[in-house]
Amino acid sequence: MHSRRRWSRICCRSGERRAIFFSGAATLLYVTPIAQQQAPPPDLLEALFDLTPAEAGVASLLVEGKSVDEIAGARGVMQNTIRMQLKLIFAKTGTRRQAELVKLLAIPSKVGTDQA
Repeated sequence: MHSRRRWSRICCRSGERRAIFFSGAATLLYVTPIAQQQAPPPDLLEALFDLTPAEAGVASLLVEGKSVDEIAGARGVMQNTIRMQLKLIFAKTGTRRQAELVKLLAIPSKVGTDQA
């Protein structure tokens, strides 16, 4: 599996107040690489949050951007099993949503480096 470089695109329409530099521009496009999220090693998650090995694996995959469907498929279990594990993970980490969990656990990669 090869790594794809991801880019964010932010488009802004110029309003009434235009900077002198952009005085002739109708739109500004700024492109920057997005930092890929990395999860801490599962054994560290187990130790820090008292997660089971299965819960730590699910948390790691979630931080890496996998969906509940993708995690269930990769682990060969039903989506409801992953959802139940997520509820337990939320309780143990003091989070209530997947976004909160990812924010808590994510370690950003260095921007501008290629990941093989």
